[in-house]
Amino acid sequence: MVSHPGEKNKRPLEKARKVQEEVARSAALLEPADTSAPATVGGTDAAYAGDLACACVSVMEYESLRLKVSAAATARVRFPYIPGYFGFREIPVLLEAFRLVTPLPDILLVHGHGYAHPRRAGMAVHLGLLLDIPTIGVAENLLAGMVAEAPPDADNETTPVFLDGEAVGSLVRPRKGGRPLCVSPGYRMTLPAAIRVVLHCTGDHRLPEPIFSADRCARRFLEETGEDKKMS
Repeated sequence: MVSHPGEKNKRPLEKARKVQEEVARSAALLEPADTSAPATVGGTDAAYAGDLACACVSVMEYESLRLKVSAAATARVRFPYIPGYFGFREIPVLLEAFRLVTPLPDILLVHGHGYAHPRRAGMAVHLGLLLDIPTIGVAENLLAGMVAEAPPDADNETTPVFLDGEAVGSLVRPRKGGRPLCVSPGYRMTLPAAIRVVLHCTGDHRLPEPIFSADRCARRFLEETGEDKKMS
């Protein structure tokens, strides 16, 4: 278990890096899934109160974006916050939430990076591989080393995101006046399909509706259990 990103934790981080490299290799071997006519779309997010994480999965009908089901799970966090390794912190509790979801959604929007990652193995790629669901990474900020110009201030505008000279995703501005999101393909997903799904799923909020719903679910769960107040 990694307690903080210091010198004594060098070996655990090296193990995590090797896991991500294997995730990237495994995902690269597979062809993109057919995501042209999904029936459902899911979103994931987590909220934190100290070392307690509450993860939520929301599943919606794709066309109407009507909520079908939400499921939440809690667990103590056993991995620190380290940029580029966020999946190791959040995926364990997300998997617990997914145990409560049947059937799994056809497409999953993950609040985090996908291919837009130093090892091309962001949380969306890793989680998709574990669940065998086509995934899309939706992040609010770029990681260090990423370069992108802001999209024009108009609806549905995009600009490429580069990392190490490779186009790894896109900045997407669904609505005029809104802040863009970093969208990247995750597991068995192309970038054009990822952008199409994100634009379809984005309404009045900055985040796509499935992720926004999961965020509200996780925060509400912590409030109802009083865990957020215990840490204040």
